[in-house]
Amino acid sequence: MAKLTIGWIKKSQQTQPRIFLCPELLSGLKNGQTITVQYGQMRTKAKAARLKRTNNVVLSAPVWKALSLPCAHPVHFSLKENQLSIGPLVGILTTGVQRSPHFPVGARTGLFKRFLASQAQIPSSYFVFGPNDIDDNNKKIRATFLRKDKGIHVWQQFVVPFPNVVFDRVPNRTAENRPAVQKARRILEQSGVRIFNPGFFNKWTIHRSIQDRQEAQPFIPETLFDPTPLQITYLLEKHRMIYLKPANGSLGLGILKLYHVPGQGFFIRYRQGNENKLKKFPDLASVLNHILNRSSVTYIAQQGIRLLKLKDRQIDFRVHTNKNRHDNWNMTAVAAKIAGKDSVTTHMRTGGKVLSYKDVLDRCFGPAEREKVLQQLENAVLTLSSAIEDSLPGHFGEFGFDIGIDEHGHPWMFEANSKPGRHVFLHSSMKKSEQMTRNLILDYALYLSEFTTKDVTSS
Repeated sequence: MAKLTIGWIKKSQQTQPRIFLCPELLSGLKNGQTITVQYGQMRTKAKAARLKRTNNVVLSAPVWKALSLPCAHPVHFSLKENQLSIGPLVGILTTGVQRSPHFPVGARTGLFKRFLASQAQIPSSYFVFGPNDIDDNNKKIRATFLRKDKGIHVWQQFVVPFPNVVFDRVPNRTAENRPAVQKARRILEQSGVRIFNPGFFNKWTIHRSIQDRQEAQPFIPETLFDPTPLQITYLLEKHRMIYLKPANGSLGLGILKLYHVPGQGFFIRYRQGNENKLKKFPDLASVLNHILNRSSVTYIAQQGIRLLKLKDRQIDFRVHTNKNRHDNWNMTAVAAKIAGKDSVTTHMRTGGKVLSYKDVLDRCFGPAEREKVLQQLENAVLTLSSAIEDSLPGHFGEFGFDIGIDEHGHPWMFEANSKPGRHVFLHSSMKKSEQMTRNLILDYALYLSEFTTKDVTSS
């Protein structure tokens, strides 16, 4: 079993390949014993020696250089047999990284600053990088770190080895399909780097991957891919209201709400430009001709749910789940979202607003029933998280779910996201949840890089 401890990694001017260990780590070794030292994907040999100070591990100059360590900072140390691992070395892959002392990721610098700030709670070597920062020949990365200098956060670049783990935070599908991004992922994976949350989800792929899993079925609305006019007719007759969603859509773009009011006709609601639109049709054939014959979009048709409402505006919920350092899923954030006036969706770009989920559930069910509904919601998203993870290749440490709760308190999954947006965390009620989700990203990286045991001590 590995011995795990936390402390500072520092450099000495010793010219021989030496590593000076605190007594706790050296207790399992002999003074002068040659051990393997690993940082990210880089390894070297050094002789172990005792260090009197208990809060440091000190590397001689040749060992420091061989491992391409960036600077003195707190990290985890994992000692197993005669190998000491330092780290974890964790990178966040994105696009738009540039050499700027103040805005290294352009307009998204603030987002990555918050991500990297989690290393204050979880000691590690945590950095951001882009595809062009990879040096495949030398297995190195030009990494952008967030350091604290005299109490002020500063951005600084270092060349480091390929990391233990990479969190994929490429911003959109267009960037994801760029050859440079695809090549970067391939290079890293072939070098033994574990990448988690790779790629964006396709709505239908996710639905198809879990639709036959018995534990997930109670939470999935009836859904049809690329439906025929006959199938849309069937679905509408059965549920009276359905949604048509672009299979590869995101941010609520292109969603149509189709419903029938007996004696009045058929209606579709949709977003056009900056306006929410409503169109009326005399019969279903006219609706289908309008939708299917004028668009090359591949749609998913989904059963409409009678959602909770406030002031006649529908409510749904954004729910985040994250894995911890023991590889267990947790529900980490819940936010209620209310639709804009006459809007098909609750997205902020269509007039939606974020509300406290506790306030919404209290108003819809009362405080006494709120905990029961919340427990049903937690059970649903944890079940769905496990089902999706088990059905897809790769590693996943975070999901974002768009969940509807019907008038009886039952949760329904509308969509699952592998790279959920973080706009809901701007709400004042979400401060603790925002920090928890960030910390657990790094917590899960500890698991993937094998820097975990049940008990971690600070040396």
